[in-house]
Amino acid sequence: MLVPPSPGIASALGMLATDIRHEFVATRRLRLGGLAPAALEALFADFVTEGEARLTRDGVPLADRRMQRSADLRYHGQSFELPVTVPPGPLSAVDVVRLREQFHAMHERAYGYAAPEDTVELVNVRLAAVGGDAEAPAGAPARRRARGHPRAEG
Repeated sequence: MLVPPSPGIASALGMLATDIRHEFVATRRLRLGGLAPAALEALFADFVTEGEARLTRDGVPLADRRMQRSADLRYHGQSFELPVTVPPGPLSAVDVVRLREQFHAMHERAYGYAAPEDTVELVNVRLAAVGGDAEAPAGAPARRRARGHPRAEG
């Protein structure tokens, strides 16, 4: 019998070692250029409150919680979006400009062109409330040898 040292997520041990994750999304079609940082923060506020509540209910310690924010952006009139990471903490006008710049760079990499003169539109705001550190539970075996097969390692 072979037991891999790092089983996949579909195994019982893999499921125990996986982070708890709650995802939230809301559609808001807004032009990024005129979006105030406080308005963008407000779009995430309810998600953060709900994410914290769910992680508390899951028993995740405060030190093991992460709130990962992102926004799906596109050029006005396009029918596809690209997810751009929104930095943690209070946002400034500079952060909103950086989101736009990141989107242009991502669009260039994904589709071979960017159009900095075009209007960038925010389509969705997303938050992943993540709990845990993705390490194997204490006492989980790192390796086991199969009985009768000294060279079989997991």
